[in-house]
Amino acid sequence: MKKLIILLTVLSTWQNGFAQTPEKKADSTSTQPKGIQAYNKIITDKAKNKSGLFTVSQVDTKYYFQIPDSLFNRYMLVVTRYLSTPEGMGAFGGEKANEQTIYFEKGANNTVYLRSLQYKQDVRSADSMLAKALAGSNENPIVGAFPIKTTNPDNGNIVIDVTDAFKKDNPMFSLESKEKTEKKLTSLADDKSFIEAIDTYAINIEVKTTKTYTSSTASSGSITIRLNTSIVLLPKTPMRKRFFDERVGYFANKYVLFDDDEQRAQKKFIIQRYRLEPKEKDIKKYLKGELVEPKKQIVYYIDPATPKKWRPYLIAGINDWQKAFEAAGFKNAIVGKECRERMARRR
Repeated sequence: MKKLIILLTVLSTWQNGFAQTPEKKADSTSTQPKGIQAYNKIITDKAKNKSGLFTVSQVDTKYYFQIPDSLFNRYMLVVTRYLSTPEGMGAFGGEKANEQTIYFEKGANNTVYLRSLQYKQDVRSADSMLAKALAGSNENPIVGAFPIKTTNPDNGNIVIDVTDAFKKDNPMFSLESKEKTEKKLTSLADDKSFIEAIDTYAINIEVKTTKTYTSSTASSGSITIRLNTSIVLLPKTPMRKRFFDERVGYFANKYVLFDDDEQRAQKKFIIQRYRLEPKEKDIKKYLKGELVEPKKQIVYYIDPATPKKWRPYLIAGINDWQKAFEAAGFKNAIVGKECRERMARRR
């Protein structure tokens, strides 16, 4: 009798184990690479999705970027501005707080890296061996690492959690170290800092955050500021560089130029300028000296906080620059508009 009971127990255990085998095969996570979960486990049916440069998904208090393969290693300009500041801080709403150039890169172990582009050196000929040597000797710093949470089964987009990157004190999306030192700000209070909203558009993403820092100069011991961070996709083909000439009043950036022909490194300055180009259909007219409209008009938006009585005069001052651009061959190249027109266009 004892042997019979043992035999029945073994048979029962074997049958239960066999019955469970198909269930393991049916688990949707088993087809995912190690560490990556099923899409519907991360982007649940409660997700609020917004389509644009990246699809932005909000699930409760977490925010995810869904990045298409085509946008990896694409340069993006990041500009952070103050939305509102406490009295006496020495900065005001609308002022720039930080500016960086970044790009996302696929890394090992199912990780996406965020790098900061450090452009301080260049070569005269991009096809030269010197250019390859320079590219191989420069390494842009990794300023963020994001484990891949999942992939979108419909389009293959990689999904990463960016909540902490914006909520916390990442120097790409917040105040740079120099700015914090000048304003005498120290540690960030996580429990008093949060993401207000992340909106995405065709070529840009806008992030509004509230951040609270400890401060030795504040009577309360801390200050709270509101920030807006713009992430803007830069053109795939860079604009042709132009050297600075001290006889012309341009802003300029310094860098080191390596040149095979002259066999030396020189300090040079590249001017900051607008990318005005004629439309394809107007190139011949432009080359003949005829006035043409640019592919992309320069638009200055008047801040909505500007008193109404001043706005027409500011817009008129911007529009007066059209005459200067006409001398360069472009008509209607620059225009001033009120901010509400911008918001209507985005919607």
